[in-house]
Amino acid sequence: MFKIFPLTLTHDGRKVPIAEAKNWQEIATTDQNIIAEWQRLYGYKTKLWGIPTGPSNNIIVLDVDVKGGGLETIKKYYVPLTMSQTTMSGGRHYIFKYPDDGKSYWNRVGFDAGLDIRGVGGYIA
Repeated sequence: MFKIFPLTLTHDGRKVPIAEAKNWQEIATTDQNIIAEWQRLYGYKTKLWGIPTGPSNNIIVLDVDVKGGGLETIKKYYVPLTMSQTTMSGGRHYIFKYPDDGKSYWNRVGFDAGLDIRGVGGYIA
């Protein structure tokens, strides 16, 4: 199970930590009691759950965005079979094991049209 934290949606559709979870990197948890308490405390504010990427959950994510033409761009690449999910906008998250090579892999936005990497300091919904 991945560590998670509560997210909400802004008026313009961005997925952001609820105000009380601005320190999401420190509070993300798998503890069902804490998660239940967040549901009780934040109720209707919680629209989604955030999953931190990077070493804390041992994942790195290829984020394919519809808006930037990522669904067309990704056709240029070989993407090995892995866990994935469809995003709210119809894009894809391809979830991979975080590399165990001693390096830090941070977020990298727009490494190609519509393609981002979510690593250290990032999250997916």
